[in-house]
Amino acid sequence: MKLNHFRWLSLPIVLAALSSNAAVNMTISPSTVSNTYAGTITLQVTGITNGETVLIQKYLDANGNGVVDAGDTLWQQFKLTDGKANVFVNGATSITNYNTPGDTDSTAGQITAALNLPASGFEQTMVGKYLYVLSSPFGNFAPITNSLTVTNFQFGQSFSGSIIANGTNVPNAAVLLFQPVGNNFNPQGGTVADNSGNYQISIPPGFYVLVAFKSNFVANTGDAAVTINAGVNINTNLGLFSADRTISGSFLDASNSTGLAGILVPVMSKNQLTVTFTDPNGNFTAPVVSDQWQVQSSDQAIAFKNYLRQQSKIQVDATSGSVSGVVLGFVKANALFYGTVKDGFGQPMPNTSMFSSENDNNNSGIEQNVVSFPNGQYFAGALSETNLWQVEVSNDQALPNYIYSSPAFDQNGGTNLNPGQAVQANIVALIATNTITGHVQDSSNNPVANVQVFASATIGGANFQTQANTDGSGNYSLNVANGNWSVSLTCQGGNNSLDDYYGPGNYQCPSGQTVNINNNNGSLDFIIYPCTGVQILTASPLSNGQVGIYYSDQFSASSCSGNVNWSVFSGSPPPGLTLYSGGAFNGTPSTNGTFSFTVQANDGNGHSTNQSFSLTINPAPQPPTLGQPSRSGGRFQFSVNATAGQNYTIQMSTNLNSTNWSSILVTNPTMNSFFITDPNATNPARFYRVLMGP
Repeated sequence: MKLNHFRWLSLPIVLAALSSNAAVNMTISPSTVSNTYAGTITLQVTGITNGETVLIQKYLDANGNGVVDAGDTLWQQFKLTDGKANVFVNGATSITNYNTPGDTDSTAGQITAALNLPASGFEQTMVGKYLYVLSSPFGNFAPITNSLTVTNFQFGQSFSGSIIANGTNVPNAAVLLFQPVGNNFNPQGGTVADNSGNYQISIPPGFYVLVAFKSNFVANTGDAAVTINAGVNINTNLGLFSADRTISGSFLDASNSTGLAGILVPVMSKNQLTVTFTDPNGNFTAPVVSDQWQVQSSDQAIAFKNYLRQQSKIQVDATSGSVSGVVLGFVKANALFYGTVKDGFGQPMPNTSMFSSENDNNNSGIEQNVVSFPNGQYFAGALSETNLWQVEVSNDQALPNYIYSSPAFDQNGGTNLNPGQAVQANIVALIATNTITGHVQDSSNNPVANVQVFASATIGGANFQTQANTDGSGNYSLNVANGNWSVSLTCQGGNNSLDDYYGPGNYQCPSGQTVNINNNNGSLDFIIYPCTGVQILTASPLSNGQVGIYYSDQFSASSCSGNVNWSVFSGSPPPGLTLYSGGAFNGTPSTNGTFSFTVQANDGNGHSTNQSFSLTINPAPQPPTLGQPSRSGGRFQFSVNATAGQNYTIQMSTNLNSTNWSSILVTNPTMNSFFITDPNATNPARFYRVLMGP
């Protein structure tokens, strides 16, 4: 009775809240699109208060009943504020980041947001029915639900079958399609099985890995790897097996611990995959079995919220049971790269995978992965900080037979950014129909596998680069266009480097070489030699210096690590000169004489060498003296006592008290005494002076 009484008392309050904002409405246009749709979805909210914030939650309507119920997954969640968009500035120009939804109209009390489905994650274009729920975070109006249907474009070939676990069909499971690229899976889309556990999806011809997922189940990624040819319909069942433990945790804003909701969370082991989403509070629970797992995030889902993610993945050991408390922190972007991706004819290149990244020299920084829009535009978030930032095309998802330019600032390691700044960087894609091929081996003729070969060229004023890893036999092939290509191996670095293969300091990094491509193919082989220690290349004695004159020299050496630290091992350099750790040797000497000292070069990996040097510092030159001038036939002549090898400037004036002296000669005598003749002495009163230096 108490429960019924409470309900009746609350009813007038609910009715009052509903009637105060009865005009609030939400529309979605178009409400039906295919999974190949390249445009945007317009979501419009009307009837709200000026400046009001609303919450949008998107659910996968797995059973298609048009109602958000227990079987439906929170697919996406974001807030919109009337009159507010994600805006940055490039000088005086305002740039809106259209990856992140915001209000794009100027009407007060109305929100118009453009949603680019492919740009916000492959999962947003999966075939199925979706429910958008509009609500007020402050309870200002009752929730409103509208729907979006993504249909399957009818290609000429298809997959179909059943989702089966323990011999029984699994209803409403999701089916994901991937295409393998190197060691990664490139998602292509998916669909949802019907209430009987059957699925059907038409796709372009190609090689695919099909994986199913649903709560409480795990899939084996090697079960359904299938090549489908044009005009063929293939029936293949997909298996799931029950999970016996979980990995749980949270996706949080690193600055304030706010949960990030509606984020796709792939959880992978070597051969298994499970997928989950974060709930409205940013928490997730992934069903798994005993194994070592990697917890990741959907790149575009993170970019959709304008966050940056760590380049490294979270490793979780679930061999001993369930694991909880796995926290992934994400940093909000406060700067922006933007521009276009177009081919050599100026045509847009849509769906090009791009990423902005922090250059911290340790491959452990943060990044944001995005895709270009149908018109070729892209927007990639970045961060204002001391580290440099870069933006480039992602190699593992670039179109085959294309090479892509990189911004000029990438050649210097990137660029610094200010809060709120937008930096434009347009990308050009060129068809690369020629190749540079070769072989990488060690000095014992053993192939060097899985090492990156890197090539760069300047073509038409733009910087281009391409790279490929050697195969198991040490062979590589680079797609290139016409130009002079500088080809080298990646020595220092993380994965796919010679450091990763041999260990730092255990090999000699080979020098890069140039290959000219002019409608032809090129070839270049590399041989890796073992480390032979550090060799000092600078010869002794060093060039002479002079007291009071700034002196500068640079010590050089070769080493296996490429890095050398310099120091004085014994003896003393001339007073006033300093040897710096980078090899710079400079200063202003204060004492003349010949000095002997020994320097040490150390590569930081246990290899060092010493070498003795001598350096002569000459005394400061004595001030020059002039002999008494003599005049003969309209010319003056006089002697100068000075220092050989020193520059002198001879000046004259007709008035000893004048400040207007004219230079008549600059000389560098080979002897300590020399004569000066002034052939233009037309005035019998003439004065001379000699200055040291030019």
